[in-house]
Parts: sequence; C-alpha cells; structure tokens
Amino acid sequence: MSLLAALRTFALSVFRRSRVEHDMDEELRAHIANRAADLERSGMPRAESLRRARLEFGGYQKYKEQIRESVGVNFIESAIQDIRYALRMLAKSPGFTTVAILTLALGIGANTAIFSLIDGVLLRSLPVKAPQQLVVFSWSAHAKPTYKNGSGSSGYGDCSGGCSFSVPFFRTIDAQAKTFSGMAAFAGPIDVDLTGHGTASIARGTYVSADFFSTLGVNTFIGRPLTASDNAPSAPPAIVLSYAYWVRAFGSDRSVIGRTVQLDNTAATIVGVTDPHFTNLTPGKLQDFFMPLSLADSIKGEWWGHQERLNDPSEWWVVMLGRLKPGVSIGQAQAAATTIFRNVMLHGSTPVFKEADEPAIHLELAHAVLTGETSYIAPMLYVIMSIVAFILLIACANVAGLTLARSASR
Repeated sequence: MSLLAALRTFALSVFRRSRVEHDMDEELRAHIANRAADLERSGMPRAESLRRARLEFGGYQKYKEQIRESVGVNFIESAIQDIRYALRMLAKSPGFTTVAILTLALGIGANTAIFSLIDGVLLRSLPVKAPQQLVVFSWSAHAKPTYKNGSGSSGYGDCSGGCSFSVPFFRTIDAQAKTFSGMAAFAGPIDVDLTGHGTASIARGTYVSADFFSTLGVNTFIGRPLTASDNAPSAPPAIVLSYAYWVRAFGSDRSVIGRTVQLDNTAATIVGVTDPHFTNLTPGKLQDFFMPLSLADSIKGEWWGHQERLNDPSEWWVVMLGRLKPGVSIGQAQAAATTIFRNVMLHGSTPVFKEADEPAIHLELAHAVLTGETSYIAPMLYVIMSIVAFILLIACANVAGLTLARSASR
C-alpha cells in the first residue's frame, strides 16, 4: 500500500499541481496556527504568539521545496525545462539538427535492423507449446550399423542432433515409450510441383506423423490438423498449408479448405492452415505445406529413389521428436528409450548392432538441436552486429564532436 500511495502522490503532484500546492499551503498554515495556539495557551498574547510561531517555522517555502523533492516533482520539472531548452536550441540551428538526427538515425537504424534479424533467427525459442519439454532423438554406437540412412549412404557410428530413424522404429517407440506425452516424426522439406490454384509452382512440403501438430502443441488457423486417419495407407491424401504460404499463394482465401490440388501426380485435399505463429520448426528451412508420412511412397523428392520407405526397417529417414511427460527428466526418458532401442537393434528380426557396440539413444532439447541454417550464419550475424555497433559508436562520437565544436564557437 505504501508504494501505491507514493505513486498516487506523485501522479497528483504532476497532473494536479494547483490542487497539491493549495493543499500544502493549507497544511503549513494549519501547523503555524496550531503552534500559535499552543503559545497562546501558555499565556502569550495572541499577536505575539502568531509572530513567534511564524519565526519558529521561518519561510515555509523551503518546506514546500522539500516536499516537492521527496515526491520527485522537481526532477520532472527540471527534465521538462531541459527538454524545452534543447528543442529551442535545435530549432535555432536547423542545419546542425538535421546532421545530428541523420547521423544518429543511421547508427540506430542499422543496429535495430541487425538486432531484429538476430532476434528472429537466433534468440527466439521454437514457436511451439512449452518448447523446454520438447526433445530430439539421436543415437550412438561403437560401430556402424548395417542399415542405410536416408541419403542412401552407409550409416555411421555416431550422430548428433536430428539423427534419422526408420518409420518402423518410430512406431515401436511411440507404442512402448511411457515417458513421453507425445511422439512425432518428420522429414524434409522436399520440392514438389503444386497445381490447382492457378499457375503451377514449386512448393516445399514436409512429411509429418499423425501426432506431429498435437505433440508440438500447434493449432490450425482454419480447418484441422493432420490426424491418425490421414496417415492410414488407404486414406485419401490430405495436406495442411503453412500460414505464410496460404497468404502468399492463395491470397488468404478461406474457401481453400476442401479444395483439391495436385502434388506432382498425386491429388491431395487441403484440410487446414497452420497458426500464423508457427513459422517453421527448423530455422532457415521454409515449409509451405505438411503432408502425412503415408504419402512418402507416392510423392518423392529427387534424392528419394524408388525404395519403399514406410515399412522398411533399413531405411532411416525421419527425425524423431518427443514431448516429456510432466515430472520426467531427460535422463529418465533417455534410459527408457535406450532400452527399447537396444532391444530392437540387438534382438529384432534383423539385428543391426552387436552387444559390444553398446547402441544408445541420446535426447537433446529441440531448441538447441533444430538450428537449421543458423549454425552457418550465426558467426556472420555476430560479426555484422559488432560492425554496426561500432558504426553507432562512431555516430555518437561525431554528434558529440559537433556539439562540442558548437559550444566552443558560442
């Protein structure tokens, strides 16, 4: 309450100055009258008691100044007077004012632009619900697996951040892992020919699992997200557009829900548009639409080849995400996932590793792993930020030099 009272007093002192001044005068006069009454009761004549009371209090203007200082009014008045004086001086010298403003605008504008870029690319967390609970799977082993990774080259004995896994293994861990409240997998993006809304164009699509949007906590702006029914092999092809692509390619037309478009040679129905805050999951990789994993064998990228990817355990091509259950640590979830991974890789229908290889799962926070292109451009952005900060320093020094030269000439 004392803080609120102080703020109220300050506001009244600034915005209702005449009322506050009147109240201070009345209060100080009351103090003098009370002192004079005390002296009069002690036997002093009334005229003498009033004179003595005024002498004891002295000039009460000093008390008013002390009160103004205590509530900060004098500081505000001084600041306003300084601003008025500065504006008058700037108005008298339009040439100097123009040069100073342009110099500072150059430095401040460059810093603002670069910091906005760094904030959007490096500082902001993933545009998903509770990103601190989202983890990415990777694996390690003392030897290379006999399977192949998504690019078709031999696998390797260790990988970090966004390692590929097979769809059958994703299904296994999704069914057995109890430490996650949700599991998702994705791959891409890949470029496809998209027609059905005018001129044909190239669009970038990402394969996602049934629980991709629910695991991330991402809602749709219009329509609905992809669901388990869309990932069924016999389900009619469905896609969800990104908000930016919907605005750019479809002109924010809400009637696109239910419209059929052609993805290469496959007809697909638009069922939703993502929330505008969900720009992308991997910085630097634009995503125009999302399609279910079930379309992987009918819509393929140029690096895809002709292999069957949905049920082949030797095709490791999806990145796996998990959302930790409340109260479950990364270490607990990692131990549970490693147990499942070792069982499948060592004792599955086609073993991939030996016991001595010690295959294991590693979990890392998604925002630290899904950096996309930022790992390549971050050093350059920091260098540019240092350069523009130096430019701002030079601009400030130039304005200070102009001000000193002007003061010396006066």
